[in-house]
Amino acid sequence: MTDLHTHVLHGIDDGSPDIETSVKMLKTMYAQGVRTAVATPHFDYTCVSPEDFISERDTKAGELAKAAEMIGIKLLCGCELRLNSRMLHLDSIKSFCIGNTRNILVEMPFTRSWDQTVYDNLASLIDYYNVKPIIAHVERYHPIIKSNKIAEALIELGAYLQLDASSLFEKPYQRTAKKLLKSNLITVVASDTHNTDKRPPDVLCTAFDEIGRLFGRDMVLELISNADELVN
Repeated sequence: MTDLHTHVLHGIDDGSPDIETSVKMLKTMYAQGVRTAVATPHFDYTCVSPEDFISERDTKAGELAKAAEMIGIKLLCGCELRLNSRMLHLDSIKSFCIGNTRNILVEMPFTRSWDQTVYDNLASLIDYYNVKPIIAHVERYHPIIKSNKIAEALIELGAYLQLDASSLFEKPYQRTAKKLLKSNLITVVASDTHNTDKRPPDVLCTAFDEIGRLFGRDMVLELISNADELVN
């Protein structure tokens, strides 16, 4: 199984605070059946330069790689990219994509509504860099909570939609999460794990059990297969 949205790298964002916590997270992932984990630390071009971010991310990943290998998990790098127009000025976006793919995890604005600029920035990201965005925790954005049509518009632009496993059990997002799953708008479910307490890694398996109960085993198998394909 693949978990393609994690904050398992230590001391780089609001995820794991230290390497000991990261190792505990990886061990929990392995016990749940995860064999590939994607480290997706937050990246906001308005706060840190691309060069500094990539350097720190790769250093932290290098420090954790041996432990991940010993546990039995393949650790890939990517990021959780905060969408803004500055990203359109890079020579290449390859280092921000998941592993060696053209898939990139994208965080949308947490505003009450999205103007046309948001959609234009996403479309430009797709067209200019020839990438496929995976919209992170899609159920948490106010425009999508209000209407499935916004989710459908993102798919029409060429995006995949990722659901946080924990949202199936959190009252502010439960209804939207189930609505999106029922409408077959979700491509992939991930833990978005931050540490052993906040969105712990094992929430992924708990969510798949709930999805199987609500929508059937076939949906679970499809979601698991999609995650594997997106990292390959």
